Order: sequence, then structure tokens, then C-alpha cells
Amino acid sequence: MQPGDYEAVSQSTTREEFRAALLGFAARLDFPLVNALLVDGEIDSPNLKIGAIGNTPKSFLVTHSDLQKIRTDPVMHRLLDDPTPFAWDQDFYARRGMGHLWEVQAPYGYRVGVAASIPVGGGQRLLVGVDRHDKLPTSSLLLARLQADLQLLAVHAHVAARRILVKPAPPPIDSLQLPRLTPRETDVLRWTDEGKTAFEVGMILGLKERTVNSYLESVKEKLGVVGKKEQAIKVAKALGLL
Repeated sequence: MQPGDYEAVSQSTTREEFRAALLGFAARLDFPLVNALLVDGEIDSPNLKIGAIGNTPKSFLVTHSDLQKIRTDPVMHRLLDDPTPFAWDQDFYARRGMGHLWEVQAPYGYRVGVAASIPVGGGQRLLVGVDRHDKLPTSSLLLARLQADLQLLAVHAHVAARRILVKPAPPPIDSLQLPRLTPRETDVLRWTDEGKTAFEVGMILGLKERTVNSYLESVKEKLGVVGKKEQAIKVAKALGLL
């Protein structure tokens, strides 16, 4: 995959752009089906909420959106228990006594797949998976490369999901008087808050290190902060900007 393939995902500003970027990414991996699921709450909680964006076949939507089936799906449980990317097939379901679920989804193209997950914040987790009818590569090297691609896709999808799918907190009454950060400045600040260096943030967002530092300086100027970047993060959070 090329850096631009990841950037198209992370820089999406609307649901339509996000969906198109995900579909393009999956197609380049030779997978016709892709889904990004935003899971809010524990899998067994009655208040569990799941938002999806992808290209699930319309004929499969009824089953795909059934929370009872979702709660027993071994792929879902694996993603929520362990964010490490992995591949699944019919045997994956059979070994867990859920072969009947695989039988239901297989006719719609969900015979094999690769998936990964990443925390979004606020008790939410983003799950990303690509699926297809054809078999997975038999080469361990190719399979490992697919899993690495999915993990990095999850990282970039996480950036867009926080901006597009996660509902922001209600703005304060005097929000019109607050400083305004651009989406890119907000992304840089969020990753910095998660402990990433300017170099690491640049790798994630497809920016040069000096560009990341430039965004941080811009944020500090807008927030009236003359100290360290940690102070800018505290001010942004206090103002409800982060």
C-alpha cells in the first residue's frame, strides 16, 4: 500500500469520503467487502451501540445488524479482547463452536477475512475488517503483510472516525468566542496528547516532522499558550476543543 492510500482514509471529512476511502483501500488489497464498526459499550451490555460504515450487501443487513448475533460472533469477541490484527476463516468459527454463523454469512461473501481494532476513547473501539469469498494467501509472509496493512488502516481510520463518527460533547454557550482549531490541528493535538512525538505523529498523519511542529505552534498561538505543548493540551481540553 502507498502512503496516499492511508492518507485518503485519515483525511476524510465526511461519511461519504470515509466510506469511499475504505472501499478503495480494500479493493487495492483485493477484498471486495470492508467495514469499520464503532463499538460503544461492553459487548454484553443492554446499552451496547454499534455504528457501521462500509459496503455490507443489502440482503445481509438484517442479519448483520442483529445485536444478538453480533454478541455471539467470535470475530467480534476476538477484536474486543485483543487488538492484534488477525485472519479468520471457516475453521476459526468451527473451533469456537460457531460454525453455523459462518454458514449464514458465507453466501454473502464473508468466507474469510482480516481484521484489527483500536481504542477511540470514551470507552469506544473502532473495528476494521476486510472480507471476501476467495481463500486467504497460503504464504505466511503475505498474510503477515495483510495483517500489518489492516493494523495501519485501523490507526488511520481511527483519526477519521473520531472526527466523523464520534458525537462531540455539547459546545459551551459562549462557543462563538472560543478559538477555532482546524481539523488537522485537532488531529495533531490528539495524537500528541496520546504521547506521540512529532515524528510519530507525522508518520501517522503523513506529514513531515517540521509540519507537525508548525501545527503545534499554531495551536499554542491560538490558545494564547507560551509554555510547552502539554499546556496547550490542558487549555484545549478545558475549553472543550479536545
